[in-house]
Amino acid sequence: MLLTDLKMNGMDGQGLVRRVRERTPQRRVTVGGGAPCGTPFESVGPDGTRYVSHADWLCPVHCIEPAI
Repeated sequence: MLLTDLKMNGMDGQGLVRRVRERTPQRRVTVGGGAPCGTPFESVGPDGTRYVSHADWLCPVHCIEPAI
């Protein structure tokens, strides 16, 4: 487990992940999503991307929803 400060001088989070992967290629590196941001809908994809939506309305019965 690697815990870091949110503010790193001269390096962003992606740079840190790159450096850890270069120095320890035998280890699996995953990135946590952090604290929830409080939107009505929120999920984290398999690559760590956070998807959020402020839409809190329901689709009417005649609405055609996209296939998932």
